[in-house]
Amino acid sequence: MASEADNENRSRLLPTLSENNYPEWRRRVVMLLKHKKLYQHCVDERLPSVNSDSRPSAADYKIIDANAETCNLIAGTLDSNTFTEIFDDDETMENAHLLWNKLTKRFASSTFNNQARIWMRFCRITYNSSLRSFISEIRQCLNEVISVQVEVGTPTLAFTILTNYRRIITT
Repeated sequence: MASEADNENRSRLLPTLSENNYPEWRRRVVMLLKHKKLYQHCVDERLPSVNSDSRPSAADYKIIDANAETCNLIAGTLDSNTFTEIFDDDETMENAHLLWNKLTKRFASSTFNNQARIWMRFCRITYNSSLRSFISEIRQCLNEVISVQVEVGTPTLAFTILTNYRRIITT
């Protein structure tokens, strides 16, 4: 069984979610949440209702605590702009499913804004004297292009990559 210190160290290794790293952030967070058996709170919208008329069961409290832990873990990986945008009401702070959906809608939906933001970032990638880092940045951005379903053909992708690479080499 992992100690509390091990869990805390794993949480610290998670990247901060920003405009440029959603696919990597998502994979790492999902891995950690699955390891801690918390991921189901992101995908399952059922949350026990706690009202003054009835006393929640021990199982309900366990679900509520795990849900709160999931929200807390995710919140700790958000930059301040994203945190402010996503946590715009009290319900989001208490519902991991709602939180996960808001993040997915913001960063991975195929809305025009997301597609444009990611395509423009892809078009602005430049070669900075390291082929390895250039290829890594291209791969990362291609994952984002795929995640928001930007529909461009393979030739367009290839021409864009070669143009960005060629601009630096020919100068």
